[in-house]
Amino acid sequence: MVAGVVLERSGEAAAGQVELSEVLFGATVLAVATSLPEISTGLQAIRQGDDNLAISDIFGGNAFLPGLFLIATVISGQAVLPHIGPTDIYLTALAALLTSVYIVGIIFRSKKQVVGIGVDSLIVLTLYLIGIAGLFAITA
Repeated sequence: MVAGVVLERSGEAAAGQVELSEVLFGATVLAVATSLPEISTGLQAIRQGDDNLAISDIFGGNAFLPGLFLIATVISGQAVLPHIGPTDIYLTALAALLTSVYIVGIIFRSKKQVVGIGVDSLIVLTLYLIGIAGLFAITA
């Protein structure tokens, strides 16, 4: 928890340095930085041919994060979700959409690839880029 506070404060300062809103900085730069362990594990799992490890690593991390709302509620003594802002709701909806695309991809397991990646991954990448552009639009 201490590291989380330090990360939030340093992210705030870094966002100010590059003149980017804290929300945009967190949704892009900090998101990539905090995802590096999953990226590393996922790439190694793919190299070893263990798709299940890569998928479970991604979904396991994403399944854990909502549990943090419960911890935050217990620590603060009040519900945290009623205090979230429009950008938080937007990012949560984007995350749910991207996760849904991967769930559909897992169910249908298409072998077709485009530009060396699965169709579901291409859709997720496209939606993520559109989503981040939308985030720039709503925070501007």
